[in-house]
Amino acid sequence: MKFTNFLTVVLLANGVAADLVNRAICTLRDVDFVHDMVNDLNTTTIACNRYKERNTGDKQWDQCPDCIMDSNGVSDYCHSPGEHIGVKEWGQYCTEAGSDSWYTQGK
Repeated sequence: MKFTNFLTVVLLANGVAADLVNRAICTLRDVDFVHDMVNDLNTTTIACNRYKERNTGDKQWDQCPDCIMDSNGVSDYCHSPGEHIGVKEWGQYCTEAGSDSWYTQGK
């Protein structure tokens, strides 16, 4: 699914500086150069499922019991209402799933 709505990309990119976020997507470079990036539903789903299974300690970002795939009508994304998604950790899961980059957004 292509990320055709530039506003969505901008809104998702705003949370990149935060350590913990509640929405995240994995992206790929657009091969036809119509858009800079495209939302990669496959790698986002893989990363979201892996993050949900994560249990690496007792910090908020070490577990994500509320991680689910969700949609805002324009794009599908991994959603954690309790802000359990760590930006650095999310990037690692996207990379491992085969993604070029990622966007995150806080509340």
